[in-house]
Amino acid sequence: MIESLRSATRAIHKELESLMMSSRIMDGTLTQTELNQLLITNYIFFKEISKVKHPELTYFIPNRVDTLKKDLIANNVKVPTAFEEINIDLNIESNLVGVAYVTLGSTLGGSMISKQLARNENLKEASYNFYSESNSHIKLWKEFLSFLENKKDLDENLVCQSAIESFKYFKKNI
Repeated sequence: MIESLRSATRAIHKELESLMMSSRIMDGTLTQTELNQLLITNYIFFKEISKVKHPELTYFIPNRVDTLKKDLIANNVKVPTAFEEINIDLNIESNLVGVAYVTLGSTLGGSMISKQLARNENLKEASYNFYSESNSHIKLWKEFLSFLENKKDLDENLVCQSAIESFKYFKKNI
């Protein structure tokens, strides 16, 4: 399943990395305005998926809304209150697995991003705790991979499609 997910999302993931300014994060040229846009984009996504109430999968979709909201407020950014709903039925387990894949995968690079942001002279006064708290998600990612290996009744097509839709939601809100 994990290889199917990686394969199905490879193109949009690569495109999104460019839109999410990965190279500017890594080379230390990201501006405060760009960081704020990244935080807003993440806030919108995490706010939308925070309504998930699934017995097994809620564990794999950490609620990061409060941290993002604090970062936005600390950066003097208006917290979004209205945004388009995600085009994924969050009541279907296979869809939630695709969302969890994107959510957890996106947090894995958080600690590296946090270190790069700390070195960026443009962001000395910025708040980006959203990226700093990602260290604890490595264990969660490993547990998620184990869950995927053992979960045999998932609709692989739905899982992959919901992961793609999750990436599209990020893309639309960047």
